[in-house]
Amino acid sequence: MKHSDQRHTMNGKIICFVAHCYRHGAMNLDEAYRQTLAKADIEPLARPLRRRLTRLVAASVVLFLIADTYLYLHNRSTILVADNRYRTERLADGTRVTLAPHATLSYRGNDCREVEVSGKVFLEVTHDERHPFTVTDEAYTIRDIGTKLMVDETSQGTTVLVTEGAVSFQANTSRQAVVIRKNESSRLTAHGTVPKQVLLSPNAAAWATHQFHFNDTPLSDVLRDLSAYYHIRLSCDDGSGKRLTGDFNTDSLDDILSIINETLDVSISH
Repeated sequence: MKHSDQRHTMNGKIICFVAHCYRHGAMNLDEAYRQTLAKADIEPLARPLRRRLTRLVAASVVLFLIADTYLYLHNRSTILVADNRYRTERLADGTRVTLAPHATLSYRGNDCREVEVSGKVFLEVTHDERHPFTVTDEAYTIRDIGTKLMVDETSQGTTVLVTEGAVSFQANTSRQAVVIRKNESSRLTAHGTVPKQVLLSPNAAAWATHQFHFNDTPLSDVLRDLSAYYHIRLSCDDGSGKRLTGDFNTDSLDDILSIINETLDVSISH
């Protein structure tokens, strides 16, 4: 190997050594340089060249730190997790998120308009026509402009219920998207290619909205929704043919039953 080639190779080794070992105020660069060359039995470079080399290493380290910091900030994830209780948060864009127990919502960087979820999540999305809100997963994509919807993701599949507005629901393996509008719901099975419409009561989202909405609803369906929410079995022997229209807060079951009994002239038991 020629002496010039040997010097060129050694310069590369010097840069790697200094970049690895340098700590501001904690290392003598001249001494480190001298020791490295002594081990290789190579004549030291002239001081001006050595200074340029040191500046190059310092600049390289700074650029590396800047790039590493940018990648960290760009790729870091924000994860919202609900423990054994319901959790409500507001994202930076104003979207209100309600997580059922053990559900999660996450997004990368600062873009909270593209999220991933697991479990049951209710979203009250802030309108932004230029930047639609998207719920993504390896199996599906849900796109929305501004609406209220529930996403229930389980190992068997994903169910979407829209309580206000509209969304498109599409399997990532298909080009066919299903449009879901207010009070409609669709389910994509774990191995499905197109979401299928399912019958799901709008009150299935009462756990997040804390509201019941009935519009000329058969009393049997009313009792089904109330029973599911309060985890109690309700029945009525004299409710055949009776229908109910009205909105109720979920605060008190007794108050709701009292109003229904008086309005429909029935007697609901539990």
